[in-house]
Amino acid sequence: MNRLFAIRELFLPILTFTLLVMAKCVFSQLNPGGEPPSFLYPGIDDNFQIIYVGGIDYESIRNEDERNDKNGNPYRYGVVLETDIDVTEAGTITALPGSGRIWRLKLVATGALALGLCFDRFHLPEGGKLFFYSEDGSYVRGAYTSINNSSSGIFAAELIPGESVTIEYFEPDNIIGEKEILLSEMIYAYRSVGFILENNDRNFGDSDFCEVNINCSEGSSWQDQKKGVVKISAKNGGVAYWCTGVLLNNQRNDYEPYIITADHCAYHLGHYADENDLNKWIFYFNYEAAECENPDQEPGFQTLVGATFRSQGGNTGSTGSDFYLVELNQQIPASVNPFFNGWDREDISSPSGVTIHHPMGDLKKISTYTTPLVTVQWLGNGLPSHWKVTWSETENNHGVTEGGSSGSPLYDLEGFVVGTLTGGEASCQYPTGPDYYGKFSYHWESNGDDPQSRLKDWLDPDNTGIPNLNGIYYENLAVANFTTDTNAIPVKGSIDFTDISSGDPYQWEWIFQRGAPQTSIDQNPTNVQYHSIGKFDVTLIVTGEMNSDTITKTDYISVEPVISPNPTNGIVKVFLGDEYSGNVQMKLFNNFGAEVKARIQKLSFSAYYIDLSQNRAGVYYLEVSSDEANSVQKISYIK
Repeated sequence: MNRLFAIRELFLPILTFTLLVMAKCVFSQLNPGGEPPSFLYPGIDDNFQIIYVGGIDYESIRNEDERNDKNGNPYRYGVVLETDIDVTEAGTITALPGSGRIWRLKLVATGALALGLCFDRFHLPEGGKLFFYSEDGSYVRGAYTSINNSSSGIFAAELIPGESVTIEYFEPDNIIGEKEILLSEMIYAYRSVGFILENNDRNFGDSDFCEVNINCSEGSSWQDQKKGVVKISAKNGGVAYWCTGVLLNNQRNDYEPYIITADHCAYHLGHYADENDLNKWIFYFNYEAAECENPDQEPGFQTLVGATFRSQGGNTGSTGSDFYLVELNQQIPASVNPFFNGWDREDISSPSGVTIHHPMGDLKKISTYTTPLVTVQWLGNGLPSHWKVTWSETENNHGVTEGGSSGSPLYDLEGFVVGTLTGGEASCQYPTGPDYYGKFSYHWESNGDDPQSRLKDWLDPDNTGIPNLNGIYYENLAVANFTTDTNAIPVKGSIDFTDISSGDPYQWEWIFQRGAPQTSIDQNPTNVQYHSIGKFDVTLIVTGEMNSDTITKTDYISVEPVISPNPTNGIVKVFLGDEYSGNVQMKLFNNFGAEVKARIQKLSFSAYYIDLSQNRAGVYYLEVSSDEANSVQKISYIK
């Protein structure tokens, strides 16, 4: 039968790994983008450190999964490989002349479909950049920077496809500071990660054939609600599950990031996820196909990691309604555009509605019911704790639920959340089988009489007694953004920056990579100079009445060499900057694109001259290739 969910785990502790030290990890920033420095140099030495971290006993895993999927446990996709690797000690150092140095380390876990990384000591100095990428370099996460440092010193990243992952850390020459990059744990994904695999034989992802994407016609009336539904990578001890959750509004409308899922998503081998486990939960926002059809490649998404337990009810459903409420460890960035879903705590059956979910960890799906909800008990608990729902065939198929759908919200006709998925019998092979959702009305205060066992204290903190609450989007929140008078300047030139953030921020913090100054607290910094060629990042952090928000524009500033005189009567000086001593190559091309010869001489660590006196008069193009930048400059030669 199809899997999910609630009672006790029957996993046997017979996994075989290379085991070292237990880890604690949390990731709390969106992926800012960028390209690893080693990608810019095709000739770079690729002989760097490789560490093999083990594999798993697939036969034992399959036997465990078969038992647990039948017994209604959450859908496991990965197990934990414990490590104790200091990246800057184990990684191979490669110098990038005049630019900096990189540490590279490849980790191999034989047979893995994908790998996740966790660090229990993590600190990057300003200017440092960290990347993770797949074997062929086609899948990159990063650059992560000092912006990602946290007071806990803990960090983690999402899955990288394949049985190997390369960690690359770049540190510029002029950056001297303490760094810590201690890899303490890896998640070995062995199933249901088809969404990041190019050769997935199920078209996209691992959900079954009858599921309906959220942006099909069935989802047209649910475009607000979907923006609060999240995929969850739920970590508990030595395993990782796929589950679904939903962001909820509360009576104060103050944007507290409460997410509700199923109680059994936090339960494993007789114990619940502890504080360290919860700090490793990864929440995927806006993970969906843009249209009704599945995409050819994985769409963009945002992740936040780390949560704090608030309340639970139902002891995995056997004695109650099976809910688990957490609060994210940080405010959700406004750029995610989250919707804080509304809810109805009244015990009233709805004649129709939907669920929105991530079956098998796949893209966001929608399933529809058109027959009234029925009050039932769950697994003989003798309580009116659950809604029974039967899914209906719709225009694009007959959506159901699967492993990974656990905790997904059940919506009534008005668009309110009225339940969370515990389990059931529905599948693409048996689409009319019933599913069971813990009632929101039961979650409210029927599982216990203290704040840790009910929702009312968190969602109605002023005890107003409201029966239902509408969902909301952010209003009046600060959203960081900026523009410049130009983003391409000659070396030693300057740029003026203009804050165009919304939400009336009252505080600004700028970080200019290789700029002078390197930081500013002015709203609109002016005359920021750059003394070496290259492409550089700019970061703006704004703070408003309700929140702080950060934007990093990677490689935003392009600083070009200075060529003078230009036009020239034969001798040209090329200046690369006061701080520049990079490995430079120069080539000269005529107006037809053919390479021509000229005398090129190095005058100093950052200055060259080119003698065109033996060439014909005309227009030439100088290509400057270095460890930090590539540029093409036009030169006019007049005899």
